[in-house]
Amino acid sequence: MRRKTTIVQMGGAWPINIGNAFIELGSIYTIKKALGDCNVVLCSSLPKCFLSRGALSTPVRILDFSITDKTSNLFDIREAIKADYVVFSDATLTENWMKLCFPDKLLKKNKDTKIIINGGGGGSYTEREIEIVRDYFKKMNLCAFISRDVKAFRAYEGIAEHSFNGIDCGFFVNNYFAPPTLDLPRYITLTFDKKKEPKLKNEKRTIIRTHHWCWSESGFLKRVIYYKGGFNKKNTLISDLPQDYLVVYANTEETHSDRVHACVPTLAFGKPAKLYSDTRRALLFDRVNAGSIKSQLTYPDTKKIEKEKERQIRFLSEILDF
Repeated sequence: MRRKTTIVQMGGAWPINIGNAFIELGSIYTIKKALGDCNVVLCSSLPKCFLSRGALSTPVRILDFSITDKTSNLFDIREAIKADYVVFSDATLTENWMKLCFPDKLLKKNKDTKIIINGGGGGSYTEREIEIVRDYFKKMNLCAFISRDVKAFRAYEGIAEHSFNGIDCGFFVNNYFAPPTLDLPRYITLTFDKKKEPKLKNEKRTIIRTHHWCWSESGFLKRVIYYKGGFNKKNTLISDLPQDYLVVYANTEETHSDRVHACVPTLAFGKPAKLYSDTRRALLFDRVNAGSIKSQLTYPDTKKIEKEKERQIRFLSEILDF
């Protein structure tokens, strides 16, 4: 009997940002849908991120009061698994992300393991960033690059054996997970981790407030002050399980958020959302005709989303060998 193809989905760090889970679970769905009978293993980058000195803005990375990088002390399960493919998703095309999240063994011309970027996006898209990212990928056995926004596709088309202008994998969460109906009155969802939530005019509906991680992304003092009051508001959800959030976004009447990946699953489940952020990551909404999301409450173009999802799965099925 021929062994199953083994595919490792790199991800994790969900306590730091539960939005990562939506992307990775969506990516796993696309892989299984495209390949069928395969073994997909989800592995976390959190151990390396946790002890790295590469991003001191996150408190957990300085709790041991040292200034040295202790990642060499870690056992990284990702280094040991024998895989046919390794898949990365999310904002993978940045220098900081690569330093914090890539297993060391993949920074070599490893011919035994093929690498796929499934729904990858960039950060600043500066010439410097693009040059650094391209240099990183030259060291790897990059089989396929699937972008999540057009700017990323134009910047990195051709870096892999196969390239595809795709969408963010978070749009597949409604295929991965079927949420139950909530026994609640009409409600809207507010998800604000980086700024104060807006005051919505004449809002009479119940409000559920979700936080995608336990710290604000502002400076340390502001972080303490912000959350001294932030967690005391009624109907606040903080969880380590993505399904809890997906149930909320699937049943909401609308979502208002400064988190891209609070808006993505909301749209995926057919509900409207508005994004309160100027992040370059919002470029991914243009791919599904939701570019207005930063200026107004935007309803999903479900036909467009479904069409792009079908195209992405078809591409994966064509390039995956088994």
